[in-house]
Amino acid sequence: MSQAGDKVALGYDTGSAWVFDSKSNTPLLMLKDLYDQVRFVGFTQGDQDVVTVTRDGAVNLWNLTDGTRQSALFSDLLVTAAGLSPTKTNSWSLWKARRC
Repeated sequence: MSQAGDKVALGYDTGSAWVFDSKSNTPLLMLKDLYDQVRFVGFTQGDQDVVTVTRDGAVNLWNLTDGTRQSALFSDLLVTAAGLSPTKTNSWSLWKARRC
């Protein structure tokens, strides 16, 4: 759920993620080109972007306005959750990461 409470982001085993209006349940945005099961979806500080983590360890940052991928991180770590640091601008924090 977004900090404002007006949006909800869901990830699916089919490799897609969606952002919905939390009040009307209307789909607002589909985050495309995810190639594995989505394990984590979350909003960044200020609800401007969405972070997704897939089963293959890919971490993606998506623009919430138009759904474009802003950045992607691939590593040899098995990442199961991610988010932006609340204290630093544009700083990543990876949680529950372990070597494959």
